[in-house]
Amino acid sequence: MTNCTEEIEFTLEICGHHTQISCSEKHKIETAEPSKRELYEKQTKCSEMIQVDLPHCGHTKLAECWKSIEIKETDKGTMLDDIQDIYDLKCLKEVAFNLECGHLTTTICYKKLAYEQESELIQTEGNAGIECETMVDLDLVCGHRMVVKCFERFCYENMRKQFSSSVELARTFTNIKCTSMVDIGLRCGHMGRTVCWKKNNRRETIFMN
Repeated sequence: MTNCTEEIEFTLEICGHHTQISCSEKHKIETAEPSKRELYEKQTKCSEMIQVDLPHCGHTKLAECWKSIEIKETDKGTMLDDIQDIYDLKCLKEVAFNLECGHLTTTICYKKLAYEQESELIQTEGNAGIECETMVDLDLVCGHRMVVKCFERFCYENMRKQFSSSVELARTFTNIKCTSMVDIGLRCGHMGRTVCWKKNNRRETIFMN
């Protein structure tokens, strides 16, 4: 039997939207049993753009109707997360919330959700997808103070603890170099000016040797 491929308008019972399908497909749907009719209608994948409710955050996103049907019929959990990723249903709404360090930041909703799933340590050190860029004071091992980003301060202080027994090693291996200008004795006997970390680097080279 030859199938009729002429495109005609058809109203889907599953959502009430109109779609264009072939005459043969329309006949198959209309003559099917109720359970199979629902399956056949789903297979047409209604492309009407509607506001889809996102289960993880409660926000809505404009997407194809068939994606909304898939979400409604999927159990919560890993499978629902996979469907949202596969169908590109990440929430792009901007939201403000407090980071683990206590500072307020603004980011995209799906990044916030991913951030909240990480441990407190991962969040604070800036490895949870969001780095706190609030500018804060940092007391360096050399005694100077400088302004850095919050997550940089956390990394610095965490590394500093690992070398608490040696100021020289802490200066060498921490992630921030002091840029304060200091006096330095030159080999010729005169005094010069340089940034603190270069002066300390010279000392540490002598110390290591």
